[in-house]
Amino acid sequence: MSDVYSLNLDQSQPTMKTIAILLMLVTIVMMVGFGMFYLLGFAMSFDAPGSTTDPKAWGMRMLIFAPMIIFLVMLVLAWQAYSAGNFQKSALLGAVSPLICIALYAWMAITSMSSMKDYNAQVAKEKEMEAKYPVEK
Repeated sequence: MSDVYSLNLDQSQPTMKTIAILLMLVTIVMMVGFGMFYLLGFAMSFDAPGSTTDPKAWGMRMLIFAPMIIFLVMLVLAWQAYSAGNFQKSALLGAVSPLICIALYAWMAITSMSSMKDYNAQVAKEKEMEAKYPVEK
């Protein structure tokens, strides 16, 4: 007997159908969230003088948009697999976008912590220098 709360990842139709649909919905929600951040970053990328004509700035703008393209491609592929009745493939393709999102968030968190550690070390070094070599005002 199968427990109601157990997750069978074989090709059982109702379970894989549900997982595939949920993962596609998660991808759509992620695309909306990333889209808002992309629009904010896109608007802020024009702050510097000359950034409207700089090819490197345009390259960075397109690079920021790369996750959205990946999410869209994975959503279309997952939907095609779902429409064809291959629910396991649809679930696997649907899981790619959330995994990329988790990886990007983890990378952001790690680099933020690293930057904060470097900043705190620099502040400590400046305080040490001020204590060693006081400046009269």
